[in-house]
Amino acid sequence: MSLKPIDPVNAAGKSIDDYLEDATPGNTRQAYAADVRHYEVTWGGPLPATPEAVKAYLHHYAPHLAPSTLQRRLHGLSFWHQDYGFSDPTKDREVRKLLKGIRDNHHRPPVRAYPLGLNDIRQIVEWIDLRLAKSVNDDEEVSWSEQLRLHRDKALTLYAFWRALRAQSAVRLHAEHISSYDHHWEIYLPPDKTDKKRQGRQILLFPISKPEMEHLCPVRALQAWLNISQIQEGPLFTRISRHGEIAETALRPGSLNDWVKDLALTAGLRPPANTSISSHSFRHGFATEFGSRMGLRWLMDYVGWKSAQTAAGYIQSAQLKGDFQHLLDDRQRDPAPQDFDSLP
Repeated sequence: MSLKPIDPVNAAGKSIDDYLEDATPGNTRQAYAADVRHYEVTWGGPLPATPEAVKAYLHHYAPHLAPSTLQRRLHGLSFWHQDYGFSDPTKDREVRKLLKGIRDNHHRPPVRAYPLGLNDIRQIVEWIDLRLAKSVNDDEEVSWSEQLRLHRDKALTLYAFWRALRAQSAVRLHAEHISSYDHHWEIYLPPDKTDKKRQGRQILLFPISKPEMEHLCPVRALQAWLNISQIQEGPLFTRISRHGEIAETALRPGSLNDWVKDLALTAGLRPPANTSISSHSFRHGFATEFGSRMGLRWLMDYVGWKSAQTAAGYIQSAQLKGDFQHLLDDRQRDPAPQDFDSLP
C-alpha cells in the first residue's frame, strides 16, 4: 500500500520542519548558533568537527573562558552535529576527560544572577514613573516611542517579578492568554523548556490595593500597556521602533539579558561583585524576598517548583540556603492566597 503524500502545510499553516524547529525553544537555538559561530568563525574550526579539533579548541580557550562556558559551547556543537546527522565529536572520551581536567585546573568564582528584590523593583518603577511624568508635564521632551517603551518595560518588569518568571517566559505572554475577572486576572503560560509535558499552566495575577504599593501593581501596569498599545491579540511584549511603531513579534529571548541590565543600570542600580543583572534576576529576587517571609513550601507552590533543591537554589540567603529542609518541616503553611495584599 502506497503512503499518502504529505501535505506541505497542515490546516494550522505549519510544516513538519516548523514543528521540528518549535521543539527547541528559540532562545536555546540562538544560544546554540552563537556557540557554533564562536567555534567556526571566531576560532576557525572545521565543520563537521573531529574530536581532535574540539580538543584543540578547548585547549586554546581553557585559560580565557569559564569551564561552564566551554561546556555550553560543547552543547551547541553537539546540537549542530546531531541536527545535521553527523557523528557527535563532543561525546568522545578524551574530549570529556579534557573538559574535566580544565574544570579541575581553572576554577572561577561563579557569577550569580543579582536578585532584584522589592526595593530594587521599586527603584526601577519609580524611575519609569518619573520619566512618564515628565512627558505629561512637559518638563522634558520624552518621545512617543520612549513613552511606549516605558509603559511596556514597567508592565514586563512587574509581571515578571510578581509571578517570579524568567524574562524569557514572561515575553511569551499573548493578549489572548489573559482572562480578566472582578478581583483577579487569569493568565495562561505557554510551555517553556522546563515543561516536559508541554502543557503550559494557568496562573493568577492579583491587583495591589495598598496605597503605598499601588504603583507596583502588575495588573494596573499591564492594563495601562494594553490601553496605550491597543494590542488585542498576539505577543504583548513586542519590539518598538524609534518612530513608535509597535511590532507584531515579541522581544527576542536573546536580547532580554541586555534589556534587564540596561533598565536596571539606567534606574541607578549597581549590583555587587560576582553578580550580574540578567533575565533570571526577577525570579531570584522574588524567591529571596518572599522565601524568607513565607517559607519554602509556599514559594514552591506559588512558582510551581517541584524540587526543594531547585527552589533553594534561587534563594540568595545564607539562612535559607543552608537550612531549606528545616523550612519545609517547620514552616508549613496552608496553601497561601496569591493575593499580593496579603503578603507581609
